[in-house]
Amino acid sequence: MTTSYREAARWLYSLQRLGIKVGLGNTRRLMALFGRPERRFRSVHIAGTNGKGSTAAFLLAIAEAAGLKCGLTISPHLKEPTERIYAGGRDISKRDFARLAFAVRDAAAAYNAAHSADPLLPTFFEALIAMAFLYFAEQEVDLAVVETGLGGRLDSTNVVRPEVSVITSIGIEHTEYLGHTIRAIAREKAGIVKPGTPVVTAARQPEALEVIGRIAGKRRAPLVVIGRDADLVSERGRLAYRRGDSVLRRLDLALAGEHQIRNAACAVATAEILAERGFPIAARHIRTGLTRARWPGRLELFAGRPPWLVDCAHNPAGVRTLAEHLASAHGHRRILFVFAAMQDKDYRQELEILAPLAAAWIFTQPALDRAERPETLAAACPGNAPKHGRRRVADALRFAAQMEGKFDLVVVAGSIFLVGEAYDFVSRHRPKG
Repeated sequence: MTTSYREAARWLYSLQRLGIKVGLGNTRRLMALFGRPERRFRSVHIAGTNGKGSTAAFLLAIAEAAGLKCGLTISPHLKEPTERIYAGGRDISKRDFARLAFAVRDAAAAYNAAHSADPLLPTFFEALIAMAFLYFAEQEVDLAVVETGLGGRLDSTNVVRPEVSVITSIGIEHTEYLGHTIRAIAREKAGIVKPGTPVVTAARQPEALEVIGRIAGKRRAPLVVIGRDADLVSERGRLAYRRGDSVLRRLDLALAGEHQIRNAACAVATAEILAERGFPIAARHIRTGLTRARWPGRLELFAGRPPWLVDCAHNPAGVRTLAEHLASAHGHRRILFVFAAMQDKDYRQELEILAPLAAAWIFTQPALDRAERPETLAAACPGNAPKHGRRRVADALRFAAQMEGKFDLVVVAGSIFLVGEAYDFVSRHRPKG
């Protein structure tokens, strides 16, 4: 089975040569070939620049606390592509992953044999989404939490008919596909809004809210805005959720960071709407779920002397959130950063945000062609903190472990691919429990 899984993974990764393809044509054809599996389960669809995964994690934990059998699809993964497809309390097995990958591969090949003039060439993400939807249908999940990959309107996931559409935050990202302004990007994210389907958003910018509100109004989709119609607020050292005249008190969050309050508010608002639509979700399930949510590699602290913190922040908005957390929770500490970034990211701005907090840097390069070189990152980094470079992530982490005694905190951040490569090392170096 290991051989079959590796063969399936190799086939999927070979599809990356096709790059990113915006549009629903391939996914619709794949869904048709398999009898429309996306119509055989109920779902929540989540888009946004940052906060999608955390919101999904909170909502998943709430729904599972209510006894629902849930599916989840995320992007990207940390270590193994099996992480992208979850159902019934666990990630898909390697056996089922391989089986579904080969099913998609063979279906596309059979289609192409009969339609050579208009071949079906799914991308890496399109194939994985087809596999996820097939698995959710097979597993007969009660609710699937579906996270978009890029944008919303033309994202491969946008074939579902959700119970609720969620738009977390809006920021500048993927401008070559989504546009160069908040307004343009909000328009793409709001492409997941369906006629008559409730929408929850945590967007803050007036121009983003105007776009989302206009699209929701045109589609007669009831809109809940976090901070206006519903919110999580501090109350006697804990949190309280308020929506209209209702209040849910004594709430605690499992995930670290002030930004998680808005993500959790999105999840609670969504859970309330699901309850209104017949799902058996009660206040006790919300309380329990918020304390059980798990989202590895996001402001995740590994205790020790010094502690290590890993975070998947990989765009300016995410890095700003990381910096705010470090300033509030770890202020006045000497911080050693292990940092990497992809060439297509705005790492100059990210480094400007983090530079005032850095006592020293180790720059490194994940094993991807589009990863930026350590020397280029070092040259782009402002400030006088010492800068070191190690080509391989493993070497950078070993060097950090050798240097850690001089610092109060080691932070691994800048790329989800860096965190993916580093996670096992950090877990061994600073075991939990």
